[in-house]
Amino acid sequence: MEYARGNVFEGAAGPKGVHIIPEMPVTLVGKIFKPKLRWDGTRRAYEEAPVPWLHATHI
Repeated sequence: MEYARGNVFEGAAGPKGVHIIPEMPVTLVGKIFKPKLRWDGTRRAYEEAPVPWLHATHI
């Protein structure tokens, strides 16, 4: 986060958090597979949600 604050000059473009992953998901041709990263971000947001009724264990 400290590195990003010092190198991303547009405040709104800066990261809200940093998550270390074992490896970047890639397609068969070697491009970064962005949907997988989005799915992971959605899962993290869902699991970290402060509202208990959002969790599947309460449904």
